[in-house]
Amino acid sequence: MTDIDFRTLNLNLVPALHALLSERSVGAAARRMGVSQSAMSHSLGRLRAQLEDELLVVAGRRMVLTPRGKEIASCLPEALERLRGALSGPPSFDPATARNSVSIATVDFFEFIALPSLLQALSRLAPGIDVNIERLSPDSARRLASGELDFILAGSAAGPSGAG
Repeated sequence: MTDIDFRTLNLNLVPALHALLSERSVGAAARRMGVSQSAMSHSLGRLRAQLEDELLVVAGRRMVLTPRGKEIASCLPEALERLRGALSGPPSFDPATARNSVSIATVDFFEFIALPSLLQALSRLAPGIDVNIERLSPDSARRLASGELDFILAGSAAGPSGAG
């Protein structure tokens, strides 16, 4: 097998390669890709040159994959799916199906006033989220910065007006 230099490989041809190897027909691959049969035939020619293999050959009245074509066809769908996943970014967050743990450090006031409503809403909207609550401590800010804590729920010592 020849090592492929990805710097010179025309990656724009990969979707055509996938269609050709899946359909095993230049015409069907062209229809799938929305291009002319001539354009797909030219893509096949360029792929053959770049990959140094015929990939797809006429056998009687149909086209069959070469051994290298079979090898590529067996791993290309998974490779394309992994690439699609990598380029798509992280999946969107769905609180209803999320499974996670959240750590909150807080003071008595918020524990009694705000947390009951928050926990009730979380159990309804995000049942797979576990909430760990602990008392705010002198070490909480460091633990928040290091990622050991997710939130600190506390009020301002100055009060709402900003005056102490």
